[in-house]
Amino acid sequence: MAKRPQIQRGGVNKMREMADLYDPKTPIHENQPCVTKVRELKAEWARQLNARQQQEEE
Repeated sequence: MAKRPQIQRGGVNKMREMADLYDPKTPIHENQPCVTKVRELKAEWARQLNARQQQEEE
């Protein structure tokens, strides 16, 4: 049986961080703090995915 991925508990905190940056009066693509945070999260998730893929290949 394949090993099930572990649930990342930090996701809730990241959602709260994003919620703190959200401003309903500003379009999301113009909200620079929000855009910056999304880019940081995408880079972190890409590193995690790459590490997981490398582990599976071993």
